[in-house]
Amino acid sequence: MKDEAFYNKLFIQFGQFTIAAMFIPVVAAMLHYRLLDKASRIFLLYLSVIILVNLIEQAFIWSVNNQTDLWRPFLTKFEIGDTNFLGILSFLTDFIFLGLFFSVTVVPAGIGKWIGWASVLLALIAVVDYFWITGYNATGVFTPTLDGIFASLLPLIQLGYMVRQDYKVSIYKIPYFWFSSGLIVTHLLALLFYLAGDKIYDTDFPLYVKLYLIGNCLNIASQILYAIGFRHARTLRYI
Repeated sequence: MKDEAFYNKLFIQFGQFTIAAMFIPVVAAMLHYRLLDKASRIFLLYLSVIILVNLIEQAFIWSVNNQTDLWRPFLTKFEIGDTNFLGILSFLTDFIFLGLFFSVTVVPAGIGKWIGWASVLLALIAVVDYFWITGYNATGVFTPTLDGIFASLLPLIQLGYMVRQDYKVSIYKIPYFWFSSGLIVTHLLALLFYLAGDKIYDTDFPLYVKLYLIGNCLNIASQILYAIGFRHARTLRYI
């Protein structure tokens, strides 16, 4: 029990630290806001919504831990034992905002249009899965897998397109390169984690937390990559 309490506390505290790191690229973006193009501002909005979703989760955890009696009837009635029911917010954020971002940045325009339609379809599938298939109170595999593939494949497509272009500046000075690299770093591991995370959580909670911490470290690394991207906002005029 002591070990579980320790890992649970570590789980919460490191999650809070990760949220703090999410403000790094947002600050970098605001410092260069006038230089941002439409796509970069969409990506900034995406990062801002992610922060909001994480703050909602942390607020829920804090409230339940400090006002347990108030929440107990609600949690019992809806069979909620963790924050899985909030996961849909993250998935919809990815499908909607990343779909919008890549529909603008991936060319030719025909591919971008298909990305836009695909993102809408995936968002609808996620909602159906949340309410009528996997359910709102389970991690599930289907929607997280779709999200992991979606959020990893699109930046790979973007990078594949970029390396074939003849830009006036180095590809390493183009914000989109850093945005896509950061998405790959954080979502590829998340995909693997979602595939086995539910079973690990039930059978070996300490291992689950350790893997979660590794994922959060990569998430923090991705925030730094995003910040580097916004720092190069001046080169957007050459795209």
